[in-house]
Formats: sequence, C-alpha cells, structure tokens
Amino acid sequence: MNSAACLGLNNGRVMVAAMRPEASRRASPEITPFKPFAPAGLRLCVQITILLCALISAELAHGDDLRCPHTNVTVFSADGRDVDIACEAAEDALRFFAANELDTTGVVEVHLVSKLPDVAGASSYGCYDHPSRNVYMLFFSKCLEQGPWAGLPVDRTLYKSLLTHEVAHAVAAANFSVPKPGVLAHEYLAYVTMFATMPVSRRERVLKNFPGQGFDSVDQMSVTYYLMDPLRFGAEAYRHFLKLDDEKTFLKDVLSGQVSIGRNRP
Repeated sequence: MNSAACLGLNNGRVMVAAMRPEASRRASPEITPFKPFAPAGLRLCVQITILLCALISAELAHGDDLRCPHTNVTVFSADGRDVDIACEAAEDALRFFAANELDTTGVVEVHLVSKLPDVAGASSYGCYDHPSRNVYMLFFSKCLEQGPWAGLPVDRTLYKSLLTHEVAHAVAAANFSVPKPGVLAHEYLAYVTMFATMPVSRRERVLKNFPGQGFDSVDQMSVTYYLMDPLRFGAEAYRHFLKLDDEKTFLKDVLSGQVSIGRNRP
C-alpha cells in the first residue's frame, strides 16, 4: 500500500505519520431508482431532472472551492465555512516568503474538514501532506473541541496562525531544492513563518509559555528535542531566527541544503 508522509500541528504532541490515500476518497452519491408513475414523456422529463440533481449533488459533494485573490492558493470547504480566514492565513505565509525573496507562485490547496485523516492523531488541528502538497485543517468549530494550544484558548486569531503554519509547509516545499529536506528544516520554516506573522500581543503570550534564549546555532537543534517538545522547539527556532545577521540568506541556505538542520544529530 502506498502512503503519504504527513506532518501535523497539534496541541503539544508531535505527529509524523503516514496518511493512507484511500482515507481521502469521497463516496459517490447514491441515486434512488426511478419508478414509472406517469406517461413516457413526463417520466423522461422527471428522469432528466433527477439526473441533473444528482450531478449537482455530486459536484457539491466535492465541496465549494475558492481561489484566494491574487494567489495560487485554493481553499476547499464543504459548506464555505472559514474560507476567508484560510485565505488570510495563506496571504500571511506568502507575504513572509515574498519578503525573504522566495518563490510564492506554487499551487497550494487548503482543505477545511470536519475530520482529519485518521493517522493525524486525535489531538491534531491540521496536517500537511508532503506528496500532494495539500494542507488539511479542521474547521474552527472543530479546533475549539481540541482544547487549548500552547496553553492558550483557540480563538480565530490563533486559528489563523495555525493555518499559516500549515500553509508555510506547502510554500516551503515549493522552494526546497534539496531532494529530501529533513523534518526539522520543514518545521523551522513553518514555525518561524507562524511566529513572524502572528500578532505581537499573541506571539508574546505564546512565547511566555515557552521561555528560553533561542538556539545559538543549528547544531543545537535535534530531532530528539523536537519530538520531546515540538512547541518549545518552535519557540526556540523563532528566537534563533531573530538573532541572525542575514535572515534571507539563512533561509535560502536551508532551502538549498547548504545549511543542514538536525542532519547530524539524533
């Protein structure tokens, strides 16, 4: 069975798993058999009407989609919920990458769902699927059911930041020139993007819950550290980013593989 590597953002526990492709397949709509009850001409008209309704239902089963203005980001939502905030989150991620002179023209799909793929884990808010480069995110109402994130209640401001994190994964993927970027490189970029675009007051509250001085170098970053406390890794990664003399060059070096994050440490 083929599988798709998936990185998820949750409320403290890391999720790196394989997403089964069949988990995302949609069931085809059922059409109730037509039973004759009128003359042939009328029956034909009714049959055509039923067929048209079935086709419309099948289209709606795939969910409404919206192309975010002036971007290559499309948001899919079964009933239109949270589409605007998803576009705002995507725009935040794109602006950050553009400000650092990186490519923002790649196609990104954001799927807002009531349930994530099973392998995402019960506590996850969202997931990025590497092979398809699709983002899967719970509706805001479903994220509320997950409880606090980083010690803070999830409101729409925080929800947008969580979405920005996942979109950053997709945008970063289009910029990597190294064949198989490591998990830490992906997470460094996603967390830095999320914190850099988060409203100042909210960012300060999150960072206060994860005190630290920031990594002094990439040599201090390890997969073990990340797996033990992914949110603290993200906070320390952002503080490391703030200490850089040339942020743009550093990000480009990470994307090209010239700077290796966590490659030489377990």
